Amino acid sequence: MPINQKCRFAMKTGVIAIWIRFALFLTFFGSVSLVAAGDITLNGNEILLIENTTYTNKGNITLYDNSQLIIRNSTFNFEQDYHEQYKIILSSSSSLEIDNSTLTSSQRFLVPLFGNSKVTVNSSVTLNEALVSKSGAIFQPNDNSTFSCNDSKLDCVGDMYSYSASTKATISIQNSTIQALAFHFPLNSSVILQDFQKGLIQDFQLLKSNTNLPYDLVISNTTIENSVNVWIKDNSQSIFASCELSQVAIDDQASVSLVDSKVETLVPRFNGVTVALDNLNVGSVDSLTLDLSGNNSFILNVSNSYIGGYFIRIHQGSNIEISNSHVKILRPDGDSITTINNSTIDEMWFWCFQGTISFNNTTVGNWADTRKDPNWPGCENDFLIKGTVTFNKADLINESMGNQWFDTIVRREFPCLVQISNPELATIEVLDPNGNLAFSGNSDAYGNIVFQLTFDKATYDKSWKLRLLQDSKIVDEYELRISSSTPISLLDRIIYVESSGTCGGNTPCYTTIQSAIDAASSGSVIKILADTYVENLDLNSSNNYELQGGWNSTYSSQTSTSSVSSMTFGSSSGTVTVGYMDIQ
Repeated sequence: MPINQKCRFAMKTGVIAIWIRFALFLTFFGSVSLVAAGDITLNGNEILLIENTTYTNKGNITLYDNSQLIIRNSTFNFEQDYHEQYKIILSSSSSLEIDNSTLTSSQRFLVPLFGNSKVTVNSSVTLNEALVSKSGAIFQPNDNSTFSCNDSKLDCVGDMYSYSASTKATISIQNSTIQALAFHFPLNSSVILQDFQKGLIQDFQLLKSNTNLPYDLVISNTTIENSVNVWIKDNSQSIFASCELSQVAIDDQASVSLVDSKVETLVPRFNGVTVALDNLNVGSVDSLTLDLSGNNSFILNVSNSYIGGYFIRIHQGSNIEISNSHVKILRPDGDSITTINNSTIDEMWFWCFQGTISFNNTTVGNWADTRKDPNWPGCENDFLIKGTVTFNKADLINESMGNQWFDTIVRREFPCLVQISNPELATIEVLDPNGNLAFSGNSDAYGNIVFQLTFDKATYDKSWKLRLLQDSKIVDEYELRISSSTPISLLDRIIYVESSGTCGGNTPCYTTIQSAIDAASSGSVIKILADTYVENLDLNSSNNYELQGGWNSTYSSQTSTSSVSSMTFGSSSGTVTVGYMDIQ
């Protein structure tokens, strides 16, 4: 069967397959509820007609030659586990017709057009209106393809990536609504946009004959509801005057001017270059010139405009240093090297990254995404994080990728400072989540030590133990995670409590919990033997400390609880963490 040798169909009623000598015409109609599990491929003059039915697909659909996919009076659902898992791919002179239908999914999916292929959307919905993001199909007209839409609701059109000086795609959007329009200004194009923003577009044209763009774009009586994004690359030149844009991405040797405009996110993209950036701050910009042409990169001129944030993308072969800046999103990939000094990063995304990122006195709002995209060949995630950084939050994985870690490897260096007398005589140990010794070593005479741990699918979301030992006794213990902030200070902060005053030979040892509290400083951990203590505890303190009850006689594990008569919490500024404690 030429149409998808991998595909398995599960259906309820009403399926007719009509075989023709040189073509296959497969029709699903009537009260059909159909699920296709696997990839579907159409060749030659094959036609797949989905009419008056509900159809669910779990795989890619690829059209070659003169094949056709027709969706008419139907609901077509892509069942995906994560963002852009499946695609409808058109090439040669194939075509996709969507008429009076709904094309939807719980995640965004791509519909790239290549060659002389054609997509026609009439009186249809190609997004998921139940989602807040209204995600759906991203139509990507490339080469000499044609995309036309009338009286429909779309998610996104644009973001082309296959073109040349001799090609011309044709894009026509009429009487419709669209969530996002993604302009692409490549090659040696020259474009001036004046007073362009989301909202109702009555009559707009970008023609190859006037701009040297590899496409003709015509929009009429159409509303852009969410965002207008622009990607300027190669040797193109663009001027934006009195525009409101969601994203402006600048790549390669492009030249971009922003005049009296507002850009929510400016996206500098670096490919195989060495660049130092300083003082990238958000807000109103009276005048800014960023001329990186000497580094084989772009030129940016900003005049009387507003920049809401920077999304910096660092690609293969680049070595980028960012200092004294506020960055909205940082996304390194490939074998790039990135150094961040004295800066704030709102979010970090690690996609297909095999390089190194070094921090120096930097704060990261959220380590938001770690992605090895299975749809990208050669997309490996195996990288090194170095230096001093504070992670305020660490989601680590993203819902759009099905909350999957895949096979990512993260190597993380942890700089520590041992703050006790004769620090070089103390021992630093790290135990993995299974309790096995992962590292043991000593600091220098100044208390400095750096060790490296490797996190993988089995350990990235687990806690490790970092211990400081003096004379084989644990004097400090720290819960270590992949996103722990550095540097880590290790000091003599563990206090032991046992009514007999022995504490298994550990020191300092107190006979009452209250005396241990009174001796505690900020960061102290008070480990209490499992027992009953006739004490009325006053926990009011300006220090931050932790009460840990229920310890066994060797203080190696918490096997029970510790009981007290009462606990009184005051209004002081300190934070007290209490665990394994009972009140009689």
